[in-house]
Amino acid sequence: MYNSVSGLLLVTDMDGTMLTTDKRISDENITAIRAFQKAGGRFSIATGRSIPSLEHYVHLLQIDTPVILYNGGAIYDYEKREIVWHSVLSENAKEYTEDVYRKFPDIGIEILLDDQIYVVRSNAIVKRHLDTEQLSYIACGINEVPKGWFKVLFALEPSQMDEFEGYMLAKGYSDVCFVRSFTHYFEMLPEGSSKGGALCHLAEITGIPMEKTVAIGDYFNDFEMIQNAGLGVAVANAPLELKNAAKLVVCDNDHHAVAELIRYLMNSSILER
Repeated sequence: MYNSVSGLLLVTDMDGTMLTTDKRISDENITAIRAFQKAGGRFSIATGRSIPSLEHYVHLLQIDTPVILYNGGAIYDYEKREIVWHSVLSENAKEYTEDVYRKFPDIGIEILLDDQIYVVRSNAIVKRHLDTEQLSYIACGINEVPKGWFKVLFALEPSQMDEFEGYMLAKGYSDVCFVRSFTHYFEMLPEGSSKGGALCHLAEITGIPMEKTVAIGDYFNDFEMIQNAGLGVAVANAPLELKNAAKLVVCDNDHHAVAELIRYLMNSSILER
């Protein structure tokens, strides 16, 4: 039990949680986050994004705590400009990606490692992602991507998702794991990687007990993080399974969900796990 937000670690997902549908952070969320930090809370982000695609938001929010990237594949300290923890995909991931490339000619493929994005096949979804985020990338073949992959992002239409997920899971790969990170994103990650596992590493790095962590998210890639946190929170626009796993549900991402959570934290005299 705690008497204030001082010493708490609050970690939020980005897309669908802290960001509005049109990819903004509302003034209400920014004001609340700064109030939380001023009161002694530690604020961070857990996202599937890469180092360059998150940098603007880290500076905007004045985050001095390392952040979780690549859906739990790495923790990056923007102040020190270094990766403080990471895992990488099995080298077999190249073979698995080549199989997708052959079997599904319409699916876009991005491979992420360190601070670079490699696009081995583009489609409308990939183009929209890169253009919206104004990301630089290298277009190349799979064999040209260096070793040390953090994750592979498959971009496909929502109508294809069930079939594609079924195909990948039926392969029975034991050295990687998969997650739906959005309606049109399906990701291949190192075995055991998740935002929830990375939250445990972040708590250890910052010296904050897990029972003093708070996590908020909106999609299936946030499931383990919400389960592992001392207080797991879902937004109203999350799937029912995620809301059922959470201990608290707040408003949707277009109505300042992070600000509502922070008001709850700062107005509660005692937080119970």
